[in-house]
Amino acid sequence: MPSPLGPPYRIDTPRVVLRCWEPAFAPALTALVERDLERLKRTQRWAGDEPKSRDERLRTMRLWRAHFDLDHRGGWSAWTADGARLAGAVGLVPSPVATATNAWGWYSGDDLDPEAPADAAAVITRVAIELLDAPKVQAVVALDDEAAAARHQALGFTRDGVERRVGEGRRWDVALWSLLPGEWPASPAATRAAEARGFDVLGNRIF
Repeated sequence: MPSPLGPPYRIDTPRVVLRCWEPAFAPALTALVERDLERLKRTQRWAGDEPKSRDERLRTMRLWRAHFDLDHRGGWSAWTADGARLAGAVGLVPSPVATATNAWGWYSGDDLDPEAPADAAAVITRVAIELLDAPKVQAVVALDDEAAAARHQALGFTRDGVERRVGEGRRWDVALWSLLPGEWPASPAATRAAEARGFDVLGNRIF
């Protein structure tokens, strides 16, 4: 059954800390995006709206927090293991036809442990399957992101194929990698996610 308090508000793994977005994180996000803006514009559709003004950033982050609190979607900021530096983000979004929960992530700079993205992908898969009853977890990966493809394959995901997309005046084709609930217990992702600790909105440990 889904948790009555929603997804974890904080998740600690050995290599990355995930925290639900808060408006107080706005300066850190702005600095991170501006530091890597050109690359992000090439690889992330949302970056087409960057750079944002201070007020736009705060409005956006209040909306993200509202979506999280209302269980509409889960989005977490990704921090270094010591919690000192913002380095990216991950999230879960129900697919439009409700046949899967889409998982996504992006990272910027060299602050994170190289294994941190695998920790994050594994643990949000755990959240989707064990806490949110996802019928399938589907990772959406850019076609040229070989590192993300290798990461999901190593975690036990299966490549389902390519989804053709158009947006922002250009093609945004992506590869879809998926993991089914029945595959989860024996997957490398489950083994990796077992090291994580998740906490609800009251600070109580969920797993």
